[in-house]
Amino acid sequence: MSTPEFCAHIARASGLTAWWLVSAAVLWGLLHSTRVIGRAPGAARRIQAHRQLAAASLVFTAIHLASLAVDPRLLFGWAEFLAPLPTRHRPLAGAWGVAAVYLLVAIQITSLLRSRLPQRLWRHVHRSSFAVFVLVTLHALTAGKATGDPLTRWTATVTGAAFGLLVAHRLHAGRRIARTLSRLRPSRHPRPAAPPTVPGFHRLHITDIRQETPDTVSLAFDIPAELTAAFRFRPGQHLTLRAVLDGNEALRPYSISSGIADGELRIAVKQHSGGKVSTWINTRLRTGDQVDIAPPRGRFTTDLHPLQKRHLLAIAAGSGITPVISIVKSVLAVESHSRCTLVYGSRDSQSTIFRGQLALLSCTYGDRLRVIHVHSRGHCPDPLLRGRLTGAKIRELADVLALTHDLGEAFLSGPEGLIADIRAALTELGLAPQHIHTERFSGHRQDTPAPSGRQRPYDEAGARTARVHVIDRGVHTTVTVPAPHTVLDAGLHAGLDLPHSCREGVCGTCRAKVTSGQVRLLAPCALQPADIDAGYVLACRTLPVADKVTIDFDQG
Repeated sequence: MSTPEFCAHIARASGLTAWWLVSAAVLWGLLHSTRVIGRAPGAARRIQAHRQLAAASLVFTAIHLASLAVDPRLLFGWAEFLAPLPTRHRPLAGAWGVAAVYLLVAIQITSLLRSRLPQRLWRHVHRSSFAVFVLVTLHALTAGKATGDPLTRWTATVTGAAFGLLVAHRLHAGRRIARTLSRLRPSRHPRPAAPPTVPGFHRLHITDIRQETPDTVSLAFDIPAELTAAFRFRPGQHLTLRAVLDGNEALRPYSISSGIADGELRIAVKQHSGGKVSTWINTRLRTGDQVDIAPPRGRFTTDLHPLQKRHLLAIAAGSGITPVISIVKSVLAVESHSRCTLVYGSRDSQSTIFRGQLALLSCTYGDRLRVIHVHSRGHCPDPLLRGRLTGAKIRELADVLALTHDLGEAFLSGPEGLIADIRAALTELGLAPQHIHTERFSGHRQDTPAPSGRQRPYDEAGARTARVHVIDRGVHTTVTVPAPHTVLDAGLHAGLDLPHSCREGVCGTCRAKVTSGQVRLLAPCALQPADIDAGYVLACRTLPVADKVTIDFDQG
């Protein structure tokens, strides 16, 4: 066989294969998005198959182009591959092929960078896969000598009919959902975003309330299009909810429980005895109500990348599961080569928040997710899974289940004492302190200073009034801080709109940096020792020791 004939055979075979793979990827994506194949576990595997088909189509497209480039009879150059119409050999067919290649490359690049791009941009680019299918089919029917053979005709007929039926089904389902939503919310949607009720807050509608446990509900919010960027979140971050109860303003931080691929913004709130805000949320709020919400904040998070491969350990107790499930779901959805181990301590199965979601995630992701439930009051026959979640329990589990095998990093979320105990256990097991991330889920004002090599105890100078120079959003203000008030208390009393939320040293919203002077930190304080040594503080837990102190929120 001569070289031109060999190149022609390779070009035809690789071109047809690329066409079939593109068709399979688009049709498989439509089957998944329209839920024609149902809601059974295995969604992650279906998405992975869709991605692999698309990647394989790009590989065979490259082989197709290379075989055309080396064919001595065609004399194709870079101009023919990069521009739609310069070729003299069937220019219209070539134009459709070139346009399809550009779109296919754009889809692959944006899919790899999905976690770093606005979801709306990714969605619009991904929808161009419909155009890729049409362009590739037109190219296959008009380019080459075998455009009229039975294989080409039958492929075009079958895939075209399936494509048309699935697109029609998707459009019909979309209109049906829109009509249902319009009936449920006749007077409020669509609507412009309500202006912030107070600086930094936006009034959002509740679209769904779900009873997770007898004392915990989760709320999903409707985010208007113009606020999409403001409320884009990283897994593990929290929202600040503002409530006015009995004439008093209350701010509470609540962790986002959604994964970044869930398509919603949801928090979960556990009702606490004597907790006015949590009781109000659990008993008074209804779907359609409005609440004041500040955009996401928080440093208890992780960077996501589709090509990353790691083993992530998550340990949560009680309502500490809310940021952890966001991180776990996001890592599993975005990083197809990563796996997660979750150790979750709760009272019993009935009090396990997101019990159903965790079971579904385990079925969906198989051996990429291992969930270990530890019940303090349950009746589990295995003594290893009974009792309180402590550092000693983690050491036992690590010995039996090899929790720390091939471990990259750990995320701990729960009460202060528990977090400190488990952090010490993981450090003893060999995990580097900088790879252990913590989120405290309870805290009360105490007069005990947090230990730090940077700070010194109060002496007689501590009783004096201090002058604190505050820098926030480029504005310089000097406030007087009388003992025993914190910097945040004094700043708010002076009328400054300083960032804050829980005011108990838990959420980290009021993080700032001390650039001059000495301060003392009250415990608890949700900062890592390395951050404290670097001069970072939480304004709600900071008492000035020196007569003059400078605190910069912009560096926080």
